[in-house]
Amino acid sequence: MTDYLTQGYFLTPDGRLVEVREHVVAVVDDPQAFGLSARDRDVVAARRGDPSAREAVLVKVVRHGFVRIRGHRRYLTFEGYDLDARTQQRIAAALRQLGVHPEETIVVSDLATGRSYRGEARRYEGETEPSGWRSRLRADFVEPSLGRLLRRGLGALLRRRRPHG
Repeated sequence: MTDYLTQGYFLTPDGRLVEVREHVVAVVDDPQAFGLSARDRDVVAARRGDPSAREAVLVKVVRHGFVRIRGHRRYLTFEGYDLDARTQQRIAAALRQLGVHPEETIVVSDLATGRSYRGEARRYEGETEPSGWRSRLRADFVEPSLGRLLRRGLGALLRRRRPHG
């Protein structure tokens, strides 16, 4: 896991890093591992290549407590839903596990609130309110598919449909 800027990962709810080539393909190939049913209508549609279903599958997985991680040439993104203190601690542990250089730029986006942190990895320590949180998500720093979802207001939709429990 030394070349994290060219890889994709899921951070599981229990803190394990799962390397993936493509996030949606990993979920469609083994939906149960991500808390989904093989009969889930979005999983079935994504298997057929429906782009909107592919995005819906990723949102469902993130809402189940997984954090989507993607390396880019100059930064690393973490996308989760409702990033509470425990989830932020898991992200901080993943940074250490991946061996992320302290000066590397990271973007941590909370899809439930629409807030994101963009800054150096060393400044992100899993705090509840890192000093770099921005009040508005910078969609140009996330992958285009989730960026499109967020610009369409899916973040607001997700906030209204919070799971109980």
